[in-house]
Amino acid sequence: ANIFRILLILFVTRGNWKALVLIRLVQLFHLRNRPFLLRWASTALRREFGCFMQPGAEIGPGLRLPHPNGIVIGSGARIGARCMLYH
Repeated sequence: ANIFRILLILFVTRGNWKALVLIRLVQLFHLRNRPFLLRWASTALRREFGCFMQPGAEIGPGLRLPHPNGIVIGSGARIGARCMLYH
């Protein structure tokens, strides 16, 4: 039921929330070993925001992206809790 709520948010809302939801979906699909869904989420993130994220990156809770366009997060990145990233 939660995945349908997340997908509804993706198709209805715009802006920063959508980028954060896509980033969390990339992480979730990587952890659950779902390569097709992982590819879909990372492609949507790149196309809509120009934001590239390696699935192996560790991102803590409370990430804020005021301008998610053009952000690149590598596989060795470790982002702590309540971090704000600018482009």
